[in-house]
Amino acid sequence: MARRNSKSTGRLWRLLYAPAKINLSLRIIGRRSDGYHLLDSVMLPLDLCDRVRVELSVRRGIRLSCPGFASLEGRDNLAWRAADLYLRHSRWPVGVKITLGKKIPLAAGLGGASSDAAAVLRALDQMNPAPLGDKSLYLLAEELGADVPFFLKASPCRAQGVGNVLFPLRLRYRPWVLLACAPFGLLTKEVYHRYDQLAPKPGSFKKRLTPTGDGAIKPSPVRPAGVELFAAAWRNDLQQAAISLAPAIEDVVSALRRAGVKAARLTGSGPTVFGLCRTEAKARKTADCARLPSGWKIIICRVLNTGGAQETH
Repeated sequence: MARRNSKSTGRLWRLLYAPAKINLSLRIIGRRSDGYHLLDSVMLPLDLCDRVRVELSVRRGIRLSCPGFASLEGRDNLAWRAADLYLRHSRWPVGVKITLGKKIPLAAGLGGASSDAAAVLRALDQMNPAPLGDKSLYLLAEELGADVPFFLKASPCRAQGVGNVLFPLRLRYRPWVLLACAPFGLLTKEVYHRYDQLAPKPGSFKKRLTPTGDGAIKPSPVRPAGVELFAAAWRNDLQQAAISLAPAIEDVVSALRRAGVKAARLTGSGPTVFGLCRTEAKARKTADCARLPSGWKIIICRVLNTGGAQETH
């Protein structure tokens, strides 16, 4: 249930955890007619989370604060846009105040902005006396961005289409994850643009693409799987594009592999590099041994087997 604050204002609020994610793999298998890339990716949520507080107010409008990150407090923030889209679609006459506590690195390929937006949608629907429901929330999330639908539930899945067609995965175990975080960010659109410059001609995708309409692909069946199965066999097709923009990424991948990580690779459009370990002790030992370029930092976290933005207590 929605929780009231300690003052007698009658306001309702929610405080949710919004998890980061890694792309265990990311294959680009074609393009739609509108230019969007078609993906086949395995996505895993992490216990590295932002804190998203959403409060209702009689004062109309949307206010967003992000302590320590003043540049994120405008209308361009995806969380602000999520609240605006929800209120317009639901015609719910309330004001909203959003407070973001950022823990997920910015512009890092970890999905922080998309996760915050999904948390805002969930929080508002939980407090709405006439909730829109899961189907409508999914459509709103899809309008906000390709990764936002994943974060509505944030559980391990295989993502296809433009990343919005989701098929659940059950993992045999929850690995520990080393995130090597860069002292700089990369813009997703710039990485995709570089990929397009480096990629083979579109005709080379024909053997891997099974069209079912406007460049859509038939869902692939998924089965219970160990993370190591995907980690050993798959790759991130954006990795070389990101390395061409930020060569230090290749040095970090090599450093993690020398430290004992078998499946070190870029996540998403980067620049974050991840590695998997079976135990926390192994993850911490590997972090101590890794020799990263100046400014890079390691965060140790763990995969969530079931997720979604979770309410705090």
